[in-house]
Amino acid sequence: MSYFFVDAVQFADLLVFLPTSQDVSGLTTRVPIVEPKNDISDGNFDRLFAALNGGDTLRLKINCTQLPTNSLAGPIRIYLEICLRCNANCNYCLNKAGSARLNELSTEELLRTIENFGRDGVFEVRLTGGETTLHPDFYEIAQSVWQNGMALSVNSNLLINKTKLDKLIKLSPQLLITSLDAAEKPHTNHRGNGYQYIVKNVRILREAGVPLRLNCAINRDTLSCIEGFIDEFAPLGCGFCFILLRPTGRAVEKFDPPPLSEIIPVIRIIEEKKQKYAGVYFSTSFHVVMERELTISGINLTGCNAIQKSFNVNSDGTVLPCAFLFELSPEKFTLGNIRNNNYSILEIWSQSELLRALRKRSSNCNMRCIGCSRFKHDCLGTCVFMELYSELSGKPDPYCKISTEISSLA
Repeated sequence: MSYFFVDAVQFADLLVFLPTSQDVSGLTTRVPIVEPKNDISDGNFDRLFAALNGGDTLRLKINCTQLPTNSLAGPIRIYLEICLRCNANCNYCLNKAGSARLNELSTEELLRTIENFGRDGVFEVRLTGGETTLHPDFYEIAQSVWQNGMALSVNSNLLINKTKLDKLIKLSPQLLITSLDAAEKPHTNHRGNGYQYIVKNVRILREAGVPLRLNCAINRDTLSCIEGFIDEFAPLGCGFCFILLRPTGRAVEKFDPPPLSEIIPVIRIIEEKKQKYAGVYFSTSFHVVMERELTISGINLTGCNAIQKSFNVNSDGTVLPCAFLFELSPEKFTLGNIRNNNYSILEIWSQSELLRALRKRSSNCNMRCIGCSRFKHDCLGTCVFMELYSELSGKPDPYCKISTEISSLA
């Protein structure tokens, strides 16, 4: 469930592992062959190449059609919301999940969409909601991701019965993500009852070998619990994603994140735990801020994954660059609807002027963070969503040290 980029020379090395019948005519002529200045794979290519020489197998998805010049050929990951119904009522739910959207995609439409994702070259489909397992055809939809040659990841709150839990285990997704807010008290305060029930299901899933990631919100009452939370669940092999609160959905009215001076020491603890628990996945919302510019074949991929490398499709077919941006202003940040694009996302992905502008703005935002004297000292950087939120609302970005300082001076 990870990816890396290779340069043209490395890609040419991979072609020797393709079956001789594979059509790669014209494939390498699109990319200029130049001596790489840096290994953009961060050492991952050498490890892959050694494994292939050791007998591991390789499967390449190759599309010989004309590639776009301003973006990747297609999104690496699609966040596909299959329903908005939910059996929880989290007080900072980004999309106010609970009831179904109007005119949601039928099962037939979802299956057609997933089939087209496979043809479009998508690597991973992440099924989201709402609560995904509340969709009556969830398991058929999930299995279709496998059947169309893509990696499957699933979001679930795990407030599910044994029958559904057993089906999840049988489904064997490559990643299952659930929300658990560090300890029972803060979890109950923000997400309602069920913490111990979820913990029980987490342990069952890990015993069954299902890869699991725990999403934990970074707020005032989880900060003090995060270290113990990691020490409890990292030995089980659970991964972690610590998420900054965003002013969307039900979080808008009470958006009051802790100051950076309180967040950053906890981020340092998380980094220390990452060293202690080698092999366990750790990330935070700050990790979307890249520490160096990434440009491949003239395409600047610096910036948030949600805009540069992935896509969101809502359960009514709406295509959006980022779930947070859409909830901030559906009027400003709707890219289209897959129903109007033959249930494919490639045309929007490669031709949307709005998406093109957002990609450029995301890169510029990230580059400003890299060049800022506060970056990695008393500020860990922000993202294009928070920048646009500040611009549209007139409020400071609490995750940008300069923004908060300017606001205090004003």
